[in-house]
Amino acid sequence: MGRGWRRKALLIALTGAMILPGCGGGDATTDDSAAAAKVRYHWVKGAAREFLVPGADNVTQAYGREASVGEREQASKLIHAWMSARAVTDWKRDCEYFSHSYARRLTADAHSVTGGRVKTCAQALAHFGPIAAASGNCKNTLDGPIDSLRIESGLGFAQYHGSDHKDYVISMQKEDGKWAVSNARPFGRFE
Repeated sequence: MGRGWRRKALLIALTGAMILPGCGGGDATTDDSAAAAKVRYHWVKGAAREFLVPGADNVTQAYGREASVGEREQASKLIHAWMSARAVTDWKRDCEYFSHSYARRLTADAHSVTGGRVKTCAQALAHFGPIAAASGNCKNTLDGPIDSLRIESGLGFAQYHGSDHKDYVISMQKEDGKWAVSNARPFGRFE
């Protein structure tokens, strides 16, 4: 198997574990300047370059290719609606924006830890609560369109500069020709 397959497998595994790449440290030979990061990742074009982290692995930022304007607009609309549902803890509506596979996995996890009491995605989010790792703090930090959407093979990572001056990543999955959220909360760049 080639290097590209291993990289995809790693990204899929990390997404499935609800951990986003791009937060690790660099090696001893890494120049920690922003300019060096941009030179090292010269093929990363567009807005994703804003998210390059000096000394980090930058896997998310360099993943696949930058989406088209239309795909970013579609993802932005979806993420705005999802973040609005999260902000008012409307768990049923929140779940409507998840990929089917993520909603099933989240429900199965909650079903398992509650001895079978949880049977729906909305119940799973309510069980895990707004403070738990699954739901985050429910604050809507997106005050405009997403800045970047890196995509490949039906997986994507939306990146944006939050209204709280932090950078965020949202993992996404394409289903039935449309983007869906594949994690219960946005992750801060350095989480």
